[in-house]
This record gives sequence, C-alpha cells and structure tokens, in this order.
Amino acid sequence: MIYDSMMSHMLQVTAGLQDDCLHSAILDWIILGRYGGFRQSEWCQTSQSIAMTRPSLALPVQEPLAFIPSDFAFFDSAGRPLPDIEDDSVDMVELTWRFQKNSNNGERIPFKRDYSSPDLCPVLAAVRIRRRAACLGIHSASTLAVYSDPKSVTGYSYITANQTAAFLRTTAQKVFMLDSNDDRLQRWSCHSLRVTAANLLHRARRSDSYIQIRLRWKSSTFLMYLRNTFYAADQHTAAMNISDRNLPLLSAPDGTTVPMLRDLEPHETFMAASAA
Repeated sequence: MIYDSMMSHMLQVTAGLQDDCLHSAILDWIILGRYGGFRQSEWCQTSQSIAMTRPSLALPVQEPLAFIPSDFAFFDSAGRPLPDIEDDSVDMVELTWRFQKNSNNGERIPFKRDYSSPDLCPVLAAVRIRRRAACLGIHSASTLAVYSDPKSVTGYSYITANQTAAFLRTTAQKVFMLDSNDDRLQRWSCHSLRVTAANLLHRARRSDSYIQIRLRWKSSTFLMYLRNTFYAADQHTAAMNISDRNLPLLSAPDGTTVPMLRDLEPHETFMAASAA
C-alpha cells in the first residue's frame, strides 16, 4: 500500500523537477491511480513497447491496452465538455476503460476535482498527464503514460511497471528507513495502486458495494486486498475507547462526546447507593 507519508515524500522529491521527467510523470499516475485503482495493463507497459490487444472480429484493428488520449474527457462544474483544458475551468475528468480484466469494456467513471488538496487532486493529475503527452507529441492511438527521454528517437518513452516499482521502493526505503536489501520492499509494485485505492475507500468506511462499483470489481474479491495498516490500528484503538459504563461514546449536538446512558440495573442501583 502507498501510505500518506510516502505520498508526502514523493511530492517533496518531485517539487523541483521538470514536469515531463520520469518521476513527475509516475507521480501523476499514482495520484490518479489512488482514485481509479488502476491495474498495471490499464496504464503502463512491461517494456518500452506498447502492449496491444489481440485481433478480434469486434475490434479488427489492434489498440493499446492502456489509456489513450480519447479515454480522458474533461468537464466544467456544469457538466459541459471542455475541448481546451484549463486548470481554472476543469472540474471533472471521466475515464473510459476500453479494455478490462473483468471484460466490462467501455466502462466510464467520473472523478471530481479536489479543491482542498490540489497536490493530490486526481483531476489536476489527469490534466498534467494529457498535457504532457500532447507536448511530447504522442499520436492519438498511443498510450498516455509517457515521459521525456532525450535518448529516445521520438523524444519520449513509455512508463514501465519496473520503473514505477523502483520509484515506490526507493520512496518506501527512505520513508520507513529500511535497508536496500530488505525483503519488505518487494511488497511495493505497480499493483500497489489498486491495493491502495481499495484500502483508502475502506479506511473512509465506504460500503463494499461502493468499493466494488468505483474500483470496477464484479465480486467481493477486493477483500483480499485489504491490509492491517497503521490507519486500521488507529481506528481499532478509537473503537475501543469506551465509557466508564462499558458503553460507546456518542456525539452530542455541541460536538462533544457523552456516554450512551441507560437505566441502571437493580444490582447497579444497590452498588451505587452503597458507595454513596
């Protein structure tokens, strides 16, 4: 899972970097992927070659498995499509999954702008992804996950799963002060985006059906991705914070917490009177 502390570190590391460099590009996909729960094949590559679909009668022309420019549609706050992407006017991005592991191809899911946390906003990350691809001159059938690469003939290269895993592991090593050969670093991979998305919604106490719908699961398989995280430990401690009557605390209208009172049992009344 990609923790909050890791996100903060990655934001600091990339703050002074060019917008089209490898790590800045990867971070944008991580920010967006925390919302979309991307599978590896949906956005990056296993090598510097684009992964293509198999020819079929329905799709005689091969297309990239990963997102292409037309899969990102932007809208203003009134829900009107935006032909030109401007930071001030973009309020929502709608992603289209042309191909999915669950065969629910063509699914569209909207994501709203986070005005309170712009650094972690999925819509602004999507804007940067589209702009970066346009500036680097990729064609309409090419994948969006690219970065500037002076060594490439085209001037750009595709982001790979290994590059993403390396960035995450380097971040985890520094944040959690692990040795470079620590086996725990292998837990971070390109698939961490999907694991993180599921855990974030579960941490926010969203229902199972909500997690399934938003992250494109057809069953409760997502349960296997849930982790016993630091946040789960905090919630567990808070849940065990009970009153002196062994009852949970309730929120009062003024925002304070008060015990959930009940009538005393006969033996409790006797004990209370004796104590007085």
